[in-house]
Amino acid sequence: MNERCFSWIDPRLEVRETAKYGRGVFATKPVNKDDVLIVMGGYICNTDEENALGEFATNYNMDMSEEHSSCPLQESDIDLMPQHLVNHSCEPNTGFRDTCFMVAMRDILPNEEIVYDYAFVMWSC
Repeated sequence: MNERCFSWIDPRLEVRETAKYGRGVFATKPVNKDDVLIVMGGYICNTDEENALGEFATNYNMDMSEEHSSCPLQESDIDLMPQHLVNHSCEPNTGFRDTCFMVAMRDILPNEEIVYDYAFVMWSC
């Protein structure tokens, strides 16, 4: 796992501070329903690997199954994988297509925060 793995973020989006959750992802220009916003790259870790990385990995992981998650390997990776900065909402404006595309579920206005429901990716036993 020595290679750096990056994600792609639509140029109409930017990372900025939120009033409540630290950093988040926001639209800078209008986004249309079904537009691809983020193509997720990253590292796939099993539970033991993720636990060995420490608290930052656990705080920024995205569960993929009971045994695997996508997570940064080091804190500097977080800036290269913007999907880990998208915050939760029970009223999401984005969702997932296939396993690596974050897409707009509706039209999104400038300055609107990009959010998804964490239940979309959390593993449930």
